[in-house]
Amino acid sequence: VLSERLISCARISGVKRVALAGGVASNSLLREMSKSRAEDEGLEFYCPPPILCTDNAAMIATRGYFNFIEGKAASSGLNAVATLALG
Repeated sequence: VLSERLISCARISGVKRVALAGGVASNSLLREMSKSRAEDEGLEFYCPPPILCTDNAAMIATRGYFNFIEGKAASSGLNAVATLALG
C-alpha cells in the first residue's frame, strides 16, 4: 500500500524523483517494492542506507535519557497536546 501511494503521489504531482526515508525505510520489503515500482514508472528512486533510517521515537528517547541524566524533568502535570501549533 505504501509503495503504491508513493508512486500514485509522484504520478499526480508530476515529479520525476521519489525518496523513502525515516523509520519506515528500514523495512527491506518496502524498500524493494518501492524501488521496483519507481523503476517501472521511470522514476529515480532514493533511499538512504538502513543505518540512517532511524525512528524519531528513538531519537526523542535518547534526548530524554540525557535530560534525565542532567537532572532535567518536567512536572507531573505535563501532558501531550496533539493539536498544539508548532513555532
